Amino acid sequence: MNGIKKFIAMKLVSKNAPVHKRYVQKHYLGLSRLRQDNVTFRNTVAVEHPQLVIYGQNVEVSGGGQWDARCGIVIGEGSSIGNNVTMKTRTNRKTHIQYGPITIAPETIVPSNTVINPSAEVGKFNLDHLSKKYNQGEGLFFVVSTGRSGSKAIAHLLNQHSQVKAYHDSLAHLNVYACDKMYGRRKPLEIENSLQKIFVSLSLSDQHIHGFSDQKVSLLIPEIYSIFPKAKFVWLIRKGDSFVNAAYSRGWYFNREFDYPPNQNEFFHSDVRPSTMDAAHRMNAFKIGLLSENRWKEMTAFERNCWYWKWLNSTIEQELNKITRDQWIRVDLHNLNEEVEKVLSFLEVDVKPLKAKKVNAAVYKKVSKSSWNEQMKNIFEVHCGEAMKQWF
Repeated sequence: MNGIKKFIAMKLVSKNAPVHKRYVQKHYLGLSRLRQDNVTFRNTVAVEHPQLVIYGQNVEVSGGGQWDARCGIVIGEGSSIGNNVTMKTRTNRKTHIQYGPITIAPETIVPSNTVINPSAEVGKFNLDHLSKKYNQGEGLFFVVSTGRSGSKAIAHLLNQHSQVKAYHDSLAHLNVYACDKMYGRRKPLEIENSLQKIFVSLSLSDQHIHGFSDQKVSLLIPEIYSIFPKAKFVWLIRKGDSFVNAAYSRGWYFNREFDYPPNQNEFFHSDVRPSTMDAAHRMNAFKIGLLSENRWKEMTAFERNCWYWKWLNSTIEQELNKITRDQWIRVDLHNLNEEVEKVLSFLEVDVKPLKAKKVNAAVYKKVSKSSWNEQMKNIFEVHCGEAMKQWF
């Protein structure tokens, strides 16, 4: 929500009666991006970023305490959270902020006054149950993209269908896991294990097929496919120039995200400042080992966005080409309404007339291609020219 924090203040109520359902719906479940309705709060909790708390079925929360969910909290089905429990998904270090999501296993009892620190995986996870629970991913699909490419629009579109539940940016955990993988902080099998723990803790109904539309899935395709070999993937792609204008205007990849001094050669000044969480997990070509730090530092945000569009879409294509061809499709964002039938047929649900709506529209100063100077055109051509011919 444009970096604005949502903070739900603690309000004392009788311990003998649960918090009223309307209050719980308004302040907790109704904000969650993957919500269940049968969750009980005995008292209220101070929650930062309540939209990033995912509740399984039959969760009971005693109340009190503080939860910082900016990096993601999953509370497994059947779990009970005691009084005055603190959950933290970030820690302030002297030189940086450390982020780490929290996952609580199903049927876990978290004692009162417990402090759960970043990156905690709490309780006993029965991963042997995962394959049976999801039938190897049959009925699951994942939308992969660069971000700023219609991932929210396609989720809204598919949620118009009675057989589909699509979740947009619901699992904040993936921000950390993608960086862990690309920067070599954890081994792929360790990340796969953490993903398994998330999915074994979720509650997804059998009456729908379920989809996750999130740019960070794009970097976790092998791990997702290993867990769910029957899952499907939708590669949603936006033209490079259109993406670059959108991301550049949104403040992506400016020097402030990397604690560099302002670049005097920048072509455009964005008034938008992405959240510190988003900035901390922006893909960095130097940390990945693709460019020297000097080269990365000298690049403008415009050029970094050009690099990112080509690199991530190429990575998506490379990983999808390792998967059985009938388990993935490519969809052109610019023709989304025309490709609805193709997507629904691919997902094996009834074909119905659905209409994409414009969502997540920019409300800030934007760059247009008509404003590009010759230098910008040349930069874009170097990074994206061949890929644009290939994909469009």
